[in-house]
Amino acid sequence: MSSHFSGSSGGDTTAPIISITSGTDTVENGGTWTDAGATVDTGETVTATGTVDTSTNGTYSIIYSVTDSAGNVATLVTRLVTVQDTTEPEITITAG
Repeated sequence: MSSHFSGSSGGDTTAPIISITSGTDTVENGGTWTDAGATVDTGETVTATGTVDTSTNGTYSIIYSVTDSAGNVATLVTRLVTVQDTTEPEITITAG
């Protein structure tokens, strides 16, 4: 006797949910910035892509992604990091 199956496999189709870990998202030009990372509700390792150049003012994107063990892909989550120069210029007058 043979059996025939049609329909869905009933497997896991729920996408994981990424949460950004609270951290510093504004850094002074010339300073250091460390990515606080992100977590996922299914326990897999979250991948971060993107870089922050702390020597150049601007806004940088760090994009987090993950795929769970069932192959479900999470919605991408983005951290925006701003590099800015808030240091007042120092003017020195020399006699001459």
